[in-house]
Amino acid sequence: MQLMRLTLALLVSAITSVAASAQGGTGSMVAEVRVDGPSKNYPMVTLRVRSYEAPGGDASTHFQDKPFYLRRIPVGLAEICVTAYGYHTIFDTVTIAKRSTPRRVYVLQPDVPLSEPYPDCNRSLPVIYVDAVDSAGRFIAYADAFPMWEAVLRHYRRAVRVSEGDFVRMTFKVTGSSADTVGPAAVVMSLHRDVAPVPELLEWFAALTERGLVEGTCQEIDVRNCPQEEVTTFLKLEHPKRLHADTVLVFVDELGVNPASCKSPKGGFMGFWTRNYIAVHQDGRWEVVGRSSEPSTSGSGFCRPETSAE
Repeated sequence: MQLMRLTLALLVSAITSVAASAQGGTGSMVAEVRVDGPSKNYPMVTLRVRSYEAPGGDASTHFQDKPFYLRRIPVGLAEICVTAYGYHTIFDTVTIAKRSTPRRVYVLQPDVPLSEPYPDCNRSLPVIYVDAVDSAGRFIAYADAFPMWEAVLRHYRRAVRVSEGDFVRMTFKVTGSSADTVGPAAVVMSLHRDVAPVPELLEWFAALTERGLVEGTCQEIDVRNCPQEEVTTFLKLEHPKRLHADTVLVFVDELGVNPASCKSPKGGFMGFWTRNYIAVHQDGRWEVVGRSSEPSTSGSGFCRPETSAE
């Protein structure tokens, strides 16, 4: 595999202390985020804390230089992630106890050249810079694409602890705008409108749940028509792009939404994020090895019932 440059993100161990787990309860911490060198404008900084004792996490965003006070963190080991556009993402771990408030100071370092237009707290994968497509060509047949897509689905099953649906639930928890704030969001495979639903694709698609690669499927083009009735993470995988004979780029559209709320008069909140994964053929099968340096997009919005004017 031909790779020009590899930037490694910090891999944080998920092993928690048995003693800490037995304590129960919550604690707090204080985090101060500074910018390295002279800067006229303080960036928008997001600090997310995720406890290994409970699913999900909480995020706090500041536009000014002041300490972050993070409360109600489950006792035990917690992962801290600090992000700001144009700066390297910072990962840290902190042990939270009931009667102490640890303080951390994080210094943002400029990310030059810019490698992550939207830094990602939830992937401990390296960012990979790839060179041009080689003579292997770009076309990938469906039969060859299926194992590439399955590599991404396996990655979600074993490595992605916080998906877009979880982010939506976190938003509900902070704003109190919905009662749907409990438990991890299910990951469901949805057919992508840009991928032709040929018979071989539909046959493969129908077997995904039985094989344990996803928790559910939805064949509807419009997510409002999907049967799920709680906040769910819908994955739509585009056709892979070949980079080299043994290396492909897989684009994933990740949508967090409750389809049932989209049908209500008030509508529903949703979040989306595109993921660009690098998969490599090694030891006889395809595996996700990193994220592409190609830009990704994210955002949020509302879904509402269809109207006769549409």
